[in-house]
Amino acid sequence: MSRTFRRNRLASKVLLRLTLVHEKTAVDEPLEYVFGLQLTPVKRMPANRRSIANDVSFEFVDGFSKQDLKNDNGNHMNFAIAPANDDYEAAAERSAVHRKLYDQSPGYRGPILYIDRSYVRLPANASEYAAIWQRGGLLRYEKDARDCYAWTMNQWLSRKLIAGIYIDDCFIVPSGDPDGGLAYRLPDGRVQPGFDFFAYREMLKRLRWLFHDNNMESLIWMHMTNTFYMPCLSFADILLDGESAFPNWGENRDFLRTWSMDRLRYNNPDKWGVVTNWMFKIGLAGGPMPNAGLKHFEYQQIRALYGGLMVHDVGVEYTPVPGLQKTGVFDDTARFVGYWSTAAAIATHTPDIYPSTYSLASGTSSRAVAVIVNRSPRPQIAELVVDPERLGLQAVAWKDVRVRDIDTFDPPMGEDLRTLVKPKPLAGENSDADPTGNLLDKFESDIDREKAAEGKFLFTDHNFERTHDGMRLQIRPWDYRLIEILPGEKTTRNR
Repeated sequence: MSRTFRRNRLASKVLLRLTLVHEKTAVDEPLEYVFGLQLTPVKRMPANRRSIANDVSFEFVDGFSKQDLKNDNGNHMNFAIAPANDDYEAAAERSAVHRKLYDQSPGYRGPILYIDRSYVRLPANASEYAAIWQRGGLLRYEKDARDCYAWTMNQWLSRKLIAGIYIDDCFIVPSGDPDGGLAYRLPDGRVQPGFDFFAYREMLKRLRWLFHDNNMESLIWMHMTNTFYMPCLSFADILLDGESAFPNWGENRDFLRTWSMDRLRYNNPDKWGVVTNWMFKIGLAGGPMPNAGLKHFEYQQIRALYGGLMVHDVGVEYTPVPGLQKTGVFDDTARFVGYWSTAAAIATHTPDIYPSTYSLASGTSSRAVAVIVNRSPRPQIAELVVDPERLGLQAVAWKDVRVRDIDTFDPPMGEDLRTLVKPKPLAGENSDADPTGNLLDKFESDIDREKAAEGKFLFTDHNFERTHDGMRLQIRPWDYRLIEILPGEKTTRNR
């Protein structure tokens, strides 16, 4: 639409100028443009801003679950929006089976229906329209197609057969068909592709209203890896990112080494007004994670994943980290302050150290948890300055607060990260390759002994040293620490 974008910050206002005609043009008829400016955040964060991300799992999505909702023959019909033969009575029986299978699973509300934004199999009674609505192979969300789609979704919701909807492949698809209303021909005969930004926005708006009309809490979970296009996605409840760059067997990298902090900060939900979570897989590309001899590899991969997400308040489609929920700080009412904020309660000059905080302010029960990430290839002694008042604690003096390490996510029993066991190679892999060998720098035991002999503070993975205005603690490479801060009697320098 525009090749020129200018923003001038004046004394009392910001002037935004969009140049729609970017070259000398003879205008002999009116020019009409339709465009929109989407402010962010698009809406208030929901009251269940964190728990809702923990309540969705691919295990509950019918196309990936033990019980499909659309048919019985094992052909999941993932791209269908209606059950086989449009038989909702049979779908109701399958929904009841799904609930029996998963009813005891944490966070389960009911089946989540798998549908797709780009690839859509129409209901049997609408198949005659496929040639019109799916010109070019992908569904175009023109009004009649939206009506059909919304009517079909209402059949599922009005019967309470599903608790939510998972929409896959939410990338924005251009249309190159000038006869379809989106694309058009340029004077030189070339086709200018068009996009159905506004049409799909209307579709999602209707879906959200269907939940409301059926007295249900909206649960629209959209998979939009690398496609944060808010004008289309603003009516979603959760946006799932991350289906790319999975660490695989033999690669010397993990989550923190793969994704930059700027990229992860981009997913912070407060920026958008939509809950965000992240997909994560480890192991072989397109295959399962091998188990034999890879416990250290898996442990470090998960640690790096949770560190990168927690420090940005992004959820994860995975099993919760041990110990986190016990603190009560990561619940829906906790106030998150990122390391980038001017209101941050923890400051540091240690390179590659990123501290963010979650706080609950409730009088004498006030408490906070600091998530401190080390994004470097070496163990770091992080030097932190803490401002208890900014944490919302009743006791505002640092000497009057208690501090304790709450990280219970330790290596598997009987194993030590400082003495990595070389995993067994997979068939076809280089037997000399050690995918875990360089994941962590080994701690030098002779240096530890020297420090102990000199009477210096000996850092471990779970202790810390208090200073007059903060603390010093050690963080493993590409890892994190969890420190709880509470009002009350101060702790000693050891845990």
